[in-house]
This record gives sequence, C-alpha cells and structure tokens, in this order.
Amino acid sequence: MKIRKIADMIFSPTGLKTLASAALSIMFAVLTCFNAGAAGTNQYGLGLTVSEENGCLSAEVKNYNSFDVNNVSLVFESETPLKTGGIIDSSVDLKPGERINASARPIILEGAGTKNEKNNGGIPLSATTAVIAAAVTAVLLLIMKKHKRSRKALCLIFAVSLLVPTTGRLAAEAAEDPVSKSFSYAATVKSAGKCSEINVKVNYDENTDKKDYFELESDLPEKDESLVKDAALGVKGFAAACGTVEKVEYEICSKVDGFAPSQKGELTLNGCEFDASDLNLKLKPGENRISITATLTDGTTRRQIISETYDNGELYCYKADEVKSEEGIDYVDGIIDVYFSPEIKSEEAEAIIKEAGGETVGAVYGAGLYQVKVEASGYNELLKVCSDYESIPGVSSSLPERIFEFDDNTVYYPDEPAYSNDPFDHINSAGTLWNEDLPNGNNWPQECLRAPSTWAYNAYYNNVKVGVVDSAFYDEHEDFDEGVILYPDGLYDTSYSAGADANHGTHVTSLIAATQNNELGIAGMVNDVNVYAASYKTEGTIAYIVECFTEEVECGAKVVNLSIGISREFDANHPDINPYTNLDSDSSLATTATPCVSAMNTLLTNGYDFVVVQSAGNGATDTRLGTTTSAKRSVDAYQNGLFCSVKSQRYGTITQQKAAACYNRIIVVGAIENKTNAEGAAFRMVSFSNGGDRVDVYAPGRSVFGCITDTLSGTVTYHYAFLSGTSQAAPLVSGIAALCFAAAPNLTGAQ
Repeated sequence: MKIRKIADMIFSPTGLKTLASAALSIMFAVLTCFNAGAAGTNQYGLGLTVSEENGCLSAEVKNYNSFDVNNVSLVFESETPLKTGGIIDSSVDLKPGERINASARPIILEGAGTKNEKNNGGIPLSATTAVIAAAVTAVLLLIMKKHKRSRKALCLIFAVSLLVPTTGRLAAEAAEDPVSKSFSYAATVKSAGKCSEINVKVNYDENTDKKDYFELESDLPEKDESLVKDAALGVKGFAAACGTVEKVEYEICSKVDGFAPSQKGELTLNGCEFDASDLNLKLKPGENRISITATLTDGTTRRQIISETYDNGELYCYKADEVKSEEGIDYVDGIIDVYFSPEIKSEEAEAIIKEAGGETVGAVYGAGLYQVKVEASGYNELLKVCSDYESIPGVSSSLPERIFEFDDNTVYYPDEPAYSNDPFDHINSAGTLWNEDLPNGNNWPQECLRAPSTWAYNAYYNNVKVGVVDSAFYDEHEDFDEGVILYPDGLYDTSYSAGADANHGTHVTSLIAATQNNELGIAGMVNDVNVYAASYKTEGTIAYIVECFTEEVECGAKVVNLSIGISREFDANHPDINPYTNLDSDSSLATTATPCVSAMNTLLTNGYDFVVVQSAGNGATDTRLGTTTSAKRSVDAYQNGLFCSVKSQRYGTITQQKAAACYNRIIVVGAIENKTNAEGAAFRMVSFSNGGDRVDVYAPGRSVFGCITDTLSGTVTYHYAFLSGTSQAAPLVSGIAALCFAAAPNLTGAQ
C-alpha cells in the first residue's frame, strides 16, 4: 500500500515537476562545486604545466612571483564528461612559490553521441547518478509530506536550485576590484581509444599596482666571474611577467672566439620555467659570457648576463733534475698520470688521490687527467704505484710520466723554388688553367683532391672549427685573414709568433685555412674556417699532447690535426726494439695510445664529437745507414705512436666497445707523390711514408706548397715553400673532413 502511494506521488504532475526541478538543481550544484586545471602556458607570473599519462590529464599552477596572487582557480572545460580530482572549484590565494594541483579523466560513455553536455571541470552526472539523485529527492519529499511540510520542502529545493548556480557569479562580482582575469591552454587526452579536447582555464585577480613587472631568474652562479672546473653548463630558471612569456633564448660568447656568439638558441619553456638540460650546452676554456633573454608576446624583453670562467686545469712543469732515464726510458721521477672515468668529477677525483696518499700537482679536467706526486722513486716502483691506482674504482688508467721526442713528420727540401700563386685564380704556376684530371705545378695537391670542384659550393657551407696541434704558428702571415687562427686559453707561447720554429705549424695550418682567391700564396682547403692552434713541446710528455687536443675539442673543433708522431729509430744497441720486425716490441706504443683513448672516451661521454687526423709518420731511422733522410725506412704506421697506435681493444677500465668508438674517429694518413704525365694522372706512395693496415687513406705529401714564416735556409727569405712528409698529407685530409662537417654539421665523427 505504501509503495503504491509513493508511486502515485512521484508520477503525479506535481511530483514529476518537483522531481525534475530537484534533479536539475542537484546536478547543477555538483557540476559547479568542483573545478580543476592543467596547461602549458603562463601569464601574470602563474606557470601552468600539463602532463598526460594513461588517459589522465594532470595540471599544476605555481606562483613564480615575489608577491601573492589572489583568487586563483582552475577550470576544466570539455564536451566530454570528466572525472576530476585535486583542488576543485576553489579560489585560492597563492603565496610566492605555492602551487595547486588537479587532474581530469574523460568518461567515455558507451553508445554516446559525438557531442556531450559541456563540463566545466566538476564531477559529471551519468544516468545512474541522476536516478539516485531523483530517488533521494523523492524520499525527502515523502518524509516532508508525512510531516505536512511539503510546501516548505518545495520552497527549500527551489531556493537551493536558484542559489547554487548564482554562487559563482556573486563571487565574481565581489572580485571586480582588483580586475579578474584568466588564461587557458588546450590539451588533448586519449582515453579508451577516443580523443577528448580539454580546455584548461586559470582564473586570477590582477593587482593593478603590478602591471609592469617582469622577473627573470636563472640558476647561473650567484657570483659573477666565477671559476668552474666543469665545462657542462646547466641553465634553468623561470620568467614571470604581467604578460605571457613567449620564449626564452640563450647565447654563449667565449673569449677564445673574440666573444663572438658560439652557441645560441631557444630554451624549452614549460609554464614559467625554462630548462637547458637537453641542449648539451658547454663552456669553452677561459672566460665565457652567458646571456639569457626572456621575451613577452608584446615584444618586451628582460636579459640576464653573467661571466663564467672554465678552468680546464694546468699541467705540472717538471724540472730538469726530476728527469731520470732507465734502459732507454726517460721519465719524470715521482710523478704519475691518473685518468679517471668520465663520471668522476674534479672534487671527487682530488679526494680519491688524497686518500690514496698522493698530491695533485697538475690536471686537464676535460680529459679526466690528474698528475699526481707520489713517494715512489724509480720507474719500476712508479709502475707498481700506477697498478695500485688502477685498482681504485673510478680510475680508468694510470701511467708513469714518460718523456718522448716528438717527430714533426716533415722532410725538408729547402732548395726547391717557391712561387707565390693563389690556386683559386684557376691558373697554375705554368700559367695554364687548372686541370683536375692532370694535376701539375704548385697546385697539384689541390688538383689531385679535386678541391676546386668543392669550392664552387662555398656559399652553401657552414663555418667549421678545426684544431691543429703543432710546434708553433705565425698568424701574421699575409695569406691568413685576421682572426682565422685562434688560441685556446693559455696554450700558446707568443715567443714563437715568428721564426724558424713556427715554419712547420704555419705550413700545416695554411693547407687548411689559407685565404682563398686573394691572389696571394695558396688557397686552403676550407673557405669559412677557424683554426684553434695549440703548441706542444718537441721534447715533452704525452700529457702535453692530451692537453692541446682536449682544449681544442672543448673549444669546438670538429676535426683535430696532429702532424706529429713518436720519433722512431732502429738502434743496434737495442736489437729487442726493432720497428721493422716486431710491431709490438716497444711498450711505449701502448703507453702513448692509452692516454689518447682515455681523453677521447671522456670527451665523447661528455657530449663532444669530432675526428682526429694524424700523419702516418715518415719511417724509422736506421742508424746503421746514418741519420739523414735517406736513412729512413717505411714501417707500419702503428709505430708512429699516439692516436696511430690506438687499437679497438680494452684499455684499463675502458671497454672494447668504447675503445672502438674512439678508434672509429681516428684517420691515419700516408703520403703519395705525383707521377702524372701526358698519358694520364698517376700517383704512388712516397718511399719515406709509413704504411700498413693502420693507414686509412693516402694524400699528397711530396713537394706540397704552403706558407712559412721567414727563413728556411741560409739568408734567403721565403714566405712560401715546398715541404714534404705525411705532415703535409694529414692537413689536406683534415680539410676534406672539415668540408664534410661544413656541408652537414650534424654528422658524427664516426660517420
């Protein structure tokens, strides 16, 4: 009987109207009670960030200002019903650094049409929810009816239905001063195979006293002109302004480049925050100036500039009385070289050395190289200490500080005539047009390599940086444009700026970078190029070579040329060391290769990429035949030491795979001479050039015309000269490698 009365009441005209009114009111109330937000933009110093995972949209609003922002709220707007969570339908006063979070998940209804009722971020009502709400309303009406209060109940429900929808309007009217504003971000969420568009809206009150503010903060060092030992540059921070921050850009200028911009681009902007962690930004050795610029949509900008100096370390300068010799091995007594794995930073490395009882006296941080003073004395005792260091986790290799005599891999022919003639004028020394099919005259190396054909595309090449590790350089030569030769911080002795000591380095550099088409001298292989030049000691340690190579790569060199090697000879007094018959008889070859692999591996791991080009060497001197050029005999290029001796094998803790990555970036160059005649082009390997499987390519290396400093023999002054050797072949190949990078800057060294 009671059930029938209830049914009659519900389905009566009055009951149905009451039920409909109640259901709509409850639905509207629920929908307007909850708000949430997510986005990827910013305004008024409020950063809105969005992420979507597994069909759920997460949002966060953070106050980046130094002042409070009042009545901040989040709203989700979508044609799809949403299930929301977090702070909803609330106006919050955000203090500096505070944030609010919310989430939304689309509710995909089976059999639903393509368009659903608009949902402003509240909890959506499904059909089941509506039935439950109607039932609750009916029960409430029955109770009120029983107590004869049906009119009051209807009035109450009607009042609630009118009050709830107007609550938000009343709040908005109360906040007219200061001005209520908003911004939004459109996101797409995929759920149950369907895509839903959700508009995330942020409401806030603008303080009229803050209409012109603009803040830019980054995590660059607080103290200007700070000194760091790590080239990696991490830049992140935030930009907050009354308007919308459209972009944040960076620019890095380094002293080594004359403070011309060397790196620039746009930082990833997420809300108000920016981050450069994915850009692999690097400081160059010496002073750097970093500029961060934020730009609003109206063009207003703010800039932060700071100076930061990257200290790549300084090598120990050994004294003459510290040099010892045992069984033909020269070394610095009491000093060892310790190479650390790339993940070990300077502070940790120095702590490990101190704990092991050593003292750091020199370092090349970019190569992971530390020179350590130890108590041991004598070569064998130093080897034992090195073995102890190699057992320490984080140490990749350790070696005594050996001293070598470096060979410049050049054979001098000062009696050959030198004629000044720029090859780019398309006329050779005989007054005839260039002929790449029949190379001849001063320009035969460029003709042989078909360089003029590549120069036709100079307008399309990018600027490229090349490193040259050599004895010394004369950058004031007439055939070098000003600023073409640059010097890494602290790696050049100006006393070598002119004189015979600079002939080799100047000649090698000119084959890469001499000015084209200026009617002077020669044309270098590359038109738009800068050369980072670093001088080594002709009698010194491998650490000097490692330092020069590392700093040139850190400066930005994509190709590093080394026209040098270890001076080799057969000595009848030491028949056990015979470069002709036993390629691995001298342990010094592995001693020179290990530091090269260690430095390369650290640089590659730290995000640099490059190619190393080394001359194959000009043979070994057989002392039984004398010490002249004619006494040299070709040997396997592996005997030339340094990078030539690197193999695809394990070195200390450096795996074979990592060593292979180094090996695949080394090009060893042998030398050929020109035997072209009227019947056609012909070339052959020069008798003094090293060969074997380690040679990757041969290039012109006999009678190669290039720039020198002043005198080459007697009182005759030359500004240009013919020189011969694998030293001349290597820079021609370096020029070709540089052209590859100039045409396709994104190539890897291995490619």
